[in-house]
Amino acid sequence: MELLLVLAVDGYCSGVVLAVGPRSSRRLFALPRRLEGVGCPPNRDVLALGPNGEVGVLRTPSGEEPASAKDPALLLLPGQPMRPLAPWDTLQSADTPACQQDPSGFRAILMTRGPWVSVTDSGAPLVGTAGSMILVRWSPERVCVEALETDAGTWTTDQGVMNTSVVA
Repeated sequence: MELLLVLAVDGYCSGVVLAVGPRSSRRLFALPRRLEGVGCPPNRDVLALGPNGEVGVLRTPSGEEPASAKDPALLLLPGQPMRPLAPWDTLQSADTPACQQDPSGFRAILMTRGPWVSVTDSGAPLVGTAGSMILVRWSPERVCVEALETDAGTWTTDQGVMNTSVVA
């Protein structure tokens, strides 16, 4: 049976993961309720799929700054404690030998509010201030990037100033 996975989050940042089919839906698990007075994280929680089809949620409480050892990304799995994931500075392309030999990561599409990725053109940084959309495979050891779209600032042409993005 074909299922659609849905992460539903309310205004208090409480959430539930649902499996929705053609004739029914079922609750897979609920996200832990946040402490009162603690706001929603700037980056949305996102669904994550494990190497064996496990369903989890990836949370990046670090906000506009990339996840670090002190403020790590977290993997939430049903019935298990939150797992800290590798710091963002372990980032590498998914085609590196280390990433190709590590099938343990959870795949997710991150939507960051801040620029977690910087791009250079002929050695000069393309500075953007908006966030990115990044397809990752994230494990406790490393972050492997499979694809991304990120803000690359503006570019002035004879037509005027244009916002630019880099897709890779």
